[in-house]
Amino acid sequence: MTMTREGIKLRIEAHIEKWQALLGLSAWRILILWDESSDNTSCMQVNWPKHYRKATLSITPSFETATDEALNAAEWDEPSLENNVIHELLHLVFAPLRDVIRENCGQYSSLLYQHHDINETVIDSLVPAIRRIEAL
Repeated sequence: MTMTREGIKLRIEAHIEKWQALLGLSAWRILILWDESSDNTSCMQVNWPKHYRKATLSITPSFETATDEALNAAEWDEPSLENNVIHELLHLVFAPLRDVIRENCGQYSSLLYQHHDINETVIDSLVPAIRRIEAL
């Protein structure tokens, strides 16, 4: 089945609705944005202003410029799309830690860069664990 951009957006919204509450993020307001200016190579990323409970989940240019065939690539099928949404939402779970590091050490500190790398590793480990628990 060929997925359209609108179809994928609806699936992303459904996954956010499901996982936002399960991950304790009900107080967050999450906006989906098609970000044509990003040079990020991942299919999506989340950003938030520190100390606020609002975030933007950006769908990156590879999505915007994708052909219908590319929209059916592995990162957009199930369960990969849901895993990507969970991954991005987990960044919000850890947002207070990043906010404190950014505030106390500065936007460009080596500690913030180290935190980013460790955060990605931890989140990459948590997503499959959460999915296994969900399947119980």
